[in-house]
Amino acid sequence: MQHKVRFYFPFYFAPEQKLELDNYFSQLKALSLSSVKQHLQGSDSPLKQGQNAAWEVTQRSVDARFNAHIDQLLNGRPGNHSQAFFGLPALRLSSDARNILNGGGPGDAGSGMRISLSAAALKRLTDNNISAPYPDQTWPLIISDAWCFHFNTGIGILSLDVEYCEPGKHQKHKLDQVSAIAEMNYRLFRNADNKQTATIAWPQHSNSVNGLRALILAINPWLADNRVVHGTDAWRTIYTYTAIQTDEVSTDDELKEQAFRLARHYNDAYLPSEQSLEQGISQPFATVMHYHSIEGCSTIVRPTANQAALDNFINTAVNQAYEPITLLAYSEYLFLHNLSQGTNITVDMRNPSEQDFAQLRQYRAKLYNFRLNNRFSHVGQLTQHNDYYAALKTALGTGALLEDISTDVSEIEDFIADHIAEKNRQSLANIKLMGSMFAALVLLADLSGISILQALTDDELPLVAKIIFWSLAIGIPAIFLLLSKWLKNHLD
Repeated sequence: MQHKVRFYFPFYFAPEQKLELDNYFSQLKALSLSSVKQHLQGSDSPLKQGQNAAWEVTQRSVDARFNAHIDQLLNGRPGNHSQAFFGLPALRLSSDARNILNGGGPGDAGSGMRISLSAAALKRLTDNNISAPYPDQTWPLIISDAWCFHFNTGIGILSLDVEYCEPGKHQKHKLDQVSAIAEMNYRLFRNADNKQTATIAWPQHSNSVNGLRALILAINPWLADNRVVHGTDAWRTIYTYTAIQTDEVSTDDELKEQAFRLARHYNDAYLPSEQSLEQGISQPFATVMHYHSIEGCSTIVRPTANQAALDNFINTAVNQAYEPITLLAYSEYLFLHNLSQGTNITVDMRNPSEQDFAQLRQYRAKLYNFRLNNRFSHVGQLTQHNDYYAALKTALGTGALLEDISTDVSEIEDFIADHIAEKNRQSLANIKLMGSMFAALVLLADLSGISILQALTDDELPLVAKIIFWSLAIGIPAIFLLLSKWLKNHLD
């Protein structure tokens, strides 16, 4: 049996903060192997090649039949980032950095990590005749890959590929039961900073950390300070994509239940209903089954008579097609979900200020940017890839989210337009009032034969005439203002 589990750790950033974002990205690219080891093991001992960078700018390759737009979303568009932001280049964790996560170092794959399951999980596995490979009842874990993406929408995702085995070519103690992999996923997908998070240990170093979150913060420590990039509060549970190529011969019903448990992180303690099993299933081929949900996705490939055709399915079809689709669909969901929350911005809709209107315009611009620069209708030229993307969007509810936000933006546009129209109406009314007062003063000067300049400077003008002139000159505008205010209060 082959398997690979990808955990997606989301984070957020403001694309308009170009200087801060460029500084952060430069520091991330320069993160050293020694810094990663120090963060995990707290050791200042010298590390061979320790100043080498932990991250490498690497093109995230996809299926050659994908549309070019997909490649640009994953790897950033070339251009002048001082003028506009269209995403950053993809970063891949170096093999030496992965070795450090697995307890080794540069050129040394290490011995991997160990995690413990709960007593209830151990009992469930024991009831299925599955036992831990080590005397201390722990289970193997390695990090086989890691990527960091910064999308045009201000969404970032750090993905961590996990396999349940020991490092090395022979992958000793590799888990080969779907139920055991489901239990490990269930244990690891919780990553809040609390007691539910699994303890991960390195037996060769006699130290441990709290969950996969600790590994993520070791390879991107800027996620912890929540200044330029932030998102650790969203790590209570982590979205996953599990791909398994099983050697077990299973019926369709058994396969559906396995796919359900892997995607939605339910163990044998929960019996899924027929409706919940069916609503997330898509099956492009008799040998390949997908399950889509808001908690995660899964793909199971079962044996076939022509097994050689599917021998490398996880490393080809899953890695080059289904996983990139999952990544992009999940990033869309994160963006739309974040944009749809009422706490996203704070605006006084009863008496909006100019700052409030600036926020509303920025909210509108974010949606326009997503629709014009990020959204796509088709992944590529193969039906199964487009169907996978459509089914995942349905499971995540991105279509409904986009429709709701589009309605909100339409209403925001009406609100802004009404405000501008009202300001223009008031400005026009004030101009009319000033014009009327000026005309009245001109008429007063014409009828009295006295100009304002005469009233101010002509000493020969009788005092009574000056008093009458200035009384009218002041009284007429005052009457206009009072009448205008009265009409506004009683007619509006």
